[in-house]
Amino acid sequence: MKELVNGQVFESLVASRTLKKLRIIRCLGNWDKVLQVNGDGDSSLTEIHLERLQVSDFGLSAISKCRKLETLHIVKTPECSNSGLVCVVERCRLLRKLHIDGWRTKRIGDEGLMALAKHCLVDGGIVRGTFECSAVAWWTTGVAHTSRDPFEG
Repeated sequence: MKELVNGQVFESLVASRTLKKLRIIRCLGNWDKVLQVNGDGDSSLTEIHLERLQVSDFGLSAISKCRKLETLHIVKTPECSNSGLVCVVERCRLLRKLHIDGWRTKRIGDEGLMALAKHCLVDGGIVRGTFECSAVAWWTTGVAHTSRDPFEG
């Protein structure tokens, strides 16, 4: 779904048990409730892409119940923080690819990356994005493909 004014009317589609990929981009309104209808643990979703949406850690908590999730994009969703990301990586053990663009909000950083390293199989390139992290989190996760290197200026 892209650039819909009232995209929440597709709630039943998002809740479909056979849906594998979900992309919601620049759609108006709060999406937490819509994501919660999908979060009962029986979802077939393997890829979720959320971009420029009003979605918070409550939405990420709902996403964390999608046990088959392998790919997650959280792009320019300023209400998402470490808490939501930690919830996702603790529960979605199949997560292999994660793209985060914190949109200069600095709400996702060390705590989220440390949880990622602890709970997910980190193979080269799992994380891409813009977020604040310390050198400790950087090396602990083994991440080599972020856009912010803590050793640069």
